[in-house]
Amino acid sequence: MVGFNYSIPFARLGLWERGISLSAPGTTASLTWPEITRALLIQPVVPIGSGVEFQASGYSPLTYWGRKAVCLQVLDICEQHGVQVERKARIRL
Repeated sequence: MVGFNYSIPFARLGLWERGISLSAPGTTASLTWPEITRALLIQPVVPIGSGVEFQASGYSPLTYWGRKAVCLQVLDICEQHGVQVERKARIRL
């Protein structure tokens, strides 16, 4: 899997019992909960919106960009499934 940035309104994030899926026109990626080593709250250099960066061993990070409230809910769900979460926003290009 190659790292991708998935941005609204084109991206769709799915949170499932077994893991996550991200899709956008022409591409889809998925990870199971055990594969995700960390989920980070991120913010672009120009502070418009927020994102969640999903990290997994052996894979490039997957990034979902959306509204901050949605990103915080995603982090809560990740944490409920045993994923290490960081809520302090990190700057990303």
